[in-house]
Amino acid sequence: AAHFDVDAPGQLVLDVGTGSGLLAMMAVQAGARAAVSCEVLEPVAHVARRIISANALSEHIHILSKSSLDLSVGRDLPARADLLVTETIDCGLLGEGILPIVDHAREPLLRAAARGHRACPLGQVRARRQALSPPCGCA
Repeated sequence: AAHFDVDAPGQLVLDVGTGSGLLAMMAVQAGARAAVSCEVLEPVAHVARRIISANALSEHIHILSKSSLDLSVGRDLPARADLLVTETIDCGLLGEGILPIVDHAREPLLRAAARGHRACPLGQVRARRQALSPPCGCA
């Protein structure tokens, strides 16, 4: 379990390639008002919904089973997001399509203020144990 060392109070977060939903949960734990997460693989999105529900965060995190390239404001997001979080980097760095994902998100999906932020490598996001727990109850 982890905690963002990022100031996110009241922000709408877009989580691309949510996987287990960890980054969305971290953003909500950091004070984001909501997170919209997308995951192209429906079985993975289903598991993310279960994990988010087990952590009592379903009210704040909405999982969409679709590509971020298919998202639009008004239909999938209530407004442009304040913050983009993603862990779509594989061992080959570019294999999961990080460049087109970020390019697409910047213009139609993020507020202008969000587009000016530098990317923060995952290793620079400091994490510590916190209140998030796995659905099995083990920790």
